[in-house]
Amino acid sequence: DKAKEQFDIGLKVCEEYLPKDHVQKDVTLLYSGRQDKRRNERSEAEKKLNEALELCQNGLGTHFMTALLLKDLADFHLFHGEKPVESLEDRQKSIELYGQALEMMGNLGITDHKACILLFTNLGFCHQLQDEMEEAIKLYQTSLSIAEHELAENHQWKIYVKVQMAYWYKENGDMVEAKAWKEHAMKM
Repeated sequence: DKAKEQFDIGLKVCEEYLPKDHVQKDVTLLYSGRQDKRRNERSEAEKKLNEALELCQNGLGTHFMTALLLKDLADFHLFHGEKPVESLEDRQKSIELYGQALEMMGNLGITDHKACILLFTNLGFCHQLQDEMEEAIKLYQTSLSIAEHELAENHQWKIYVKVQMAYWYKENGDMVEAKAWKEHAMKM
């Protein structure tokens, strides 16, 4: 509640004192939208994230911040807090937004940067949910390759990627490989 109150104050400050500083408003909308999502206030979160994306696209264009907002909106559609992953429509929207974010990262020349690890992993998860298993494993492998190069030995993102890969192997009926990936993640 306190965080929401602070973000609301931040948005009022942006409106009143920084009406032309779209970057400050973008960042405040992003974090406020994330907070609303955590509170399961989905319509408010979506409104803020979309407003931030529009401001960022218009003000910054092809920029890391714009790609970050695309990722947050994709996450918003893919993960629903206390609810399970929702509709095919939400998954399709996530695939589209993750794709746009990765394309933008490519245009910026940073698809091998750690910021892309969760983009590749979550896009892989979307494809796995749609039974596009070959595309999913390719994305997981790309993500893991970046994670192995960019992150500390026992980083939580590496664990996340390895858990997703374990799930992929389980879904493909290879319980031995699934167990190996899970155990490696658990050791980390």
